[in-house]
Amino acid sequence: MINDLLKIGQQIKDLPGTAGLTIRDFIVDAVLPGAKDYHKKMFIKALTGGTKGTVTEIPEEIASDIIASHVTEQYPYRSKSDPQNPILSTYGTTNHYQIKGDDGKPIIHKPGMRTAGSLGHVQLQIDPKGTGKAIMTDKWKVDPDPNYVPWRSRVHADLKEGGTLAARSYDMSKALGLYKDIDFRVGIQHPQLQPIPYKEKAWRSLEE
Repeated sequence: MINDLLKIGQQIKDLPGTAGLTIRDFIVDAVLPGAKDYHKKMFIKALTGGTKGTVTEIPEEIASDIIASHVTEQYPYRSKSDPQNPILSTYGTTNHYQIKGDDGKPIIHKPGMRTAGSLGHVQLQIDPKGTGKAIMTDKWKVDPDPNYVPWRSRVHADLKEGGTLAARSYDMSKALGLYKDIDFRVGIQHPQLQPIPYKEKAWRSLEE
């Protein structure tokens, strides 16, 4: 499928304006509907020309993953010297989790790669006034792998979940001049998006 889309991307990349991306989006969204395969859609779109500008809307399930990560305080780089670090990890959402919806009723999500595989670590700026509003920013990109040799290495370190197929698809996309990073800037609103005061994590010495 990816190779077919790369061929299509090569054929439509010279169409005027964003007409080519509109055709590509119609195909990808039809083949991979819904949020379950969002990580696959972002991978394919990055390899076939990127998106029509910055992404400003995300599926409800992706937003819920981000909210859940915030509520469970998945901020790996916060410290006493950097208590407001906005980098948020969504990798915990590959497991089952539950949050409250706007009506206060629980929403149970099944595990998946939809968010961890597409966004991973994001920056989440919470409105300090406690309005429940936040801005999520991210850049979908393939981070450099110093040990990777195009067309020869079996796996790219930043595409290891997709194995050799993902590596070769990335090589072909780069060779065809199709690959583009994808920028995200999305507004999210939910009552649980409140500032969380930093607190030192409790730990005990192994020698105790």
